[in-house]
Amino acid sequence: MEKKKGLIKSFFSDRVKLHKAVTFASMLFNFAWSTIKIIIGIVSKTYFFCVNGIGTLLTGIAKKTYLDNFENEDENLRNKKALVMNALLLIIGATYIVYMGRLFKFPSNAPDYGLFASIAIATVSFAELILSVGNLIKALKSKNYMLYSLRGINLACSGFSVVLTQVVLLALCKIDGSFYNAISGTIFGCFAVMIAVSALIRIPKPKR
Repeated sequence: MEKKKGLIKSFFSDRVKLHKAVTFASMLFNFAWSTIKIIIGIVSKTYFFCVNGIGTLLTGIAKKTYLDNFENEDENLRNKKALVMNALLLIIGATYIVYMGRLFKFPSNAPDYGLFASIAIATVSFAELILSVGNLIKALKSKNYMLYSLRGINLACSGFSVVLTQVVLLALCKIDGSFYNAISGTIFGCFAVMIAVSALIRIPKPKR
């Protein structure tokens, strides 16, 4: 028992191991959550869920990229990976703007997913947002550009989750939410693009 307590204490006192474990667990969550979103979107023919799921999948891929490279001593390589991560965020942000912006011209309502599912989605989304804001503030004080990029992607995708929450809650309340969803979706898409562009500007260009 004492040996187990010692191992647990050692694990939690080692900040690098703890950071890797938390990031790995959240990466698995992103992969699982994105799969669920995409399946829901395909089954219900609500392709917004698919687009949102791709954003969550991007977060998982970014976390894997981070885990595979953040301990690499080659700063040039780390910066290259950070640039790739933000280029992907730029693409998904632009795609999100186009997809959600189309609702201004072609309105469509999401089906009612039920009270339990709607509350569950809202809870997860706001938890993601709060954690992402806190983590990005910490990352801004660091010169670790991979960590900064990871936190930025987390925050952007949390914004997409807020839009998802709005979509399901308006559907639950039987409100025609096309216009409101278009506005919030376009805003958070632009927000994601701004995060990506600011990171691409801030990260030092890799040396040849």
